[in-house]
Amino acid sequence: MGFGATIGALLFVLGYDPLAVTPVLLLSEAATGIVSGLFHNEFKNVEFGFENDSAVEATRVLGIIIVLGVLAVVVSVVLTYF
Repeated sequence: MGFGATIGALLFVLGYDPLAVTPVLLLSEAATGIVSGLFHNEFKNVEFGFENDSAVEATRVLGIIIVLGVLAVVVSVVLTYF
């Protein structure tokens, strides 16, 4: 929701090194994504699990998103330092 673009640009303007800012932004986005997923599950906006077809489908989609997201974070952090 614009967190990385907004705070990243602000930190760059304030003179922070992109090599220090980028990993922190990516990890904080990962943490907030996990927390929001837990809250969505808690408030039954989405149902994760293996009990019924809709829960299995949601869990499968979540798994794909997690794997791709983790790969993107790792690649981004590695490329930032090279």
